[in-house]
Amino acid sequence: MQKKENEKGFKKLGKLNSKKGYFSIYVFGLMLYGMGSYLFLNDLLSARMEDDLSLNLMNFFGVLAVCLGLCLLLFLFYQFYKRVQFKQKTRNALRNYLLVVLISGAALGLLGEAIYRATNMSYDEVKKLIWVLTTYIQGIVRFIFLYYCLKLISNEAFDWKNSQLKKLLLGVLLLLSVSIGVGLLFPIFGSMVMFIADLVIAIGIVYKELFQVEKLD
Repeated sequence: MQKKENEKGFKKLGKLNSKKGYFSIYVFGLMLYGMGSYLFLNDLLSARMEDDLSLNLMNFFGVLAVCLGLCLLLFLFYQFYKRVQFKQKTRNALRNYLLVVLISGAALGLLGEAIYRATNMSYDEVKKLIWVLTTYIQGIVRFIFLYYCLKLISNEAFDWKNSQLKKLLLGVLLLLSVSIGVGLLFPIFGSMVMFIADLVIAIGIVYKELFQVEKLD
């Protein structure tokens, strides 16, 4: 019965008639956004460009991919918002997510400036420290936001004490730690490994909640 109730929120949108259709768009949107960010924001990759034309083309395709990916993800969030019953909770979750990201970004920026002025750490060392903290905070907050939204669409309660949530959080921490370690030890591979880690987290939690839970029922 619960399975049928959950399935209703995903049906009938043009040619999309199941959760698999939405999931496919979600994965494609994430990959476009991630690859676009990798092309546009990767300083090491930019430094390897031999001429301005190659650099401009890379930046163009990077920005184009980011825009397309964002459009797909915003489209999916709009469809989710139309179908979820708890719209106020959804708005609160989105507001809190954006606030945490903005406030933590500003706070970490100030923390980095304070550490740089008060200690003997070099600018690069402080930059790496802030990057590590930012990666952990944003990765965990993004995971919790996705998990919370999935619970809303499934009409299930979000419980911090849930043992499954704790295990998932531990897995996210371990995956982020591995990607951070690779990024620090092998900077040339750092952006790609982080991109893959973000994909695994974002896709993995959605796949588990939408399809694996269904198999267990």
